[in-house]
Amino acid sequence: MANIQPRADVDKTAEIADSVEIGPMAYVGPRCILHDRVRIGAQAMVEKDTEVGEDTYIYPNAYVGCDPQDVSYGGEQSRLIIGKRNKIREFTNIGRGTAKEELLTVIGDDNLIMAGVNIAHDCRLGNNIIRAKYAAAAGHVRIEDHAFISALVGSHQFVRIGAQCMISASGKISKDGPPFCTVDS
Repeated sequence: MANIQPRADVDKTAEIADSVEIGPMAYVGPRCILHDRVRIGAQAMVEKDTEVGEDTYIYPNAYVGCDPQDVSYGGEQSRLIIGKRNKIREFTNIGRGTAKEELLTVIGDDNLIMAGVNIAHDCRLGNNIIRAKYAAAAGHVRIEDHAFISALVGSHQFVRIGAQCMISASGKISKDGPPFCTVDS
């Protein structure tokens, strides 16, 4: 049976695996799916229509599955899919998709998303990515496997960051970052 703290709020339509842990004052909303060994920290929020893969830890005060921050969003039912073995640290914000792109935001497997990161609507992240503190990805950003985005980097809408690309700290990415290189803006 799932370990759900008494002060947590879990919607009756959420599907919760038996090995899930949900901390005090955490919220899991409608139509969410939490797979085996998912941990939701204290006061974290998994708003709605979000699927979280095995062994993922959403740390305290993170907010995932929120409504897209896009003026075109009209309340459509959209989704966020988070893969396996991710670490989503404190105060991170990850939005669901919009009608512009399949109503879907996707986070792959084995990613480290550090504190204060923003991942907006319709983003697609691959696997084994590190996003350092306070890095922000605007809508429709693509980040390929093994990329490293340093702290305080802002990524403009529709850019692509290639596989194994490293983005230097405190910069902005307004053009694509090619695979296998270091980008300093």
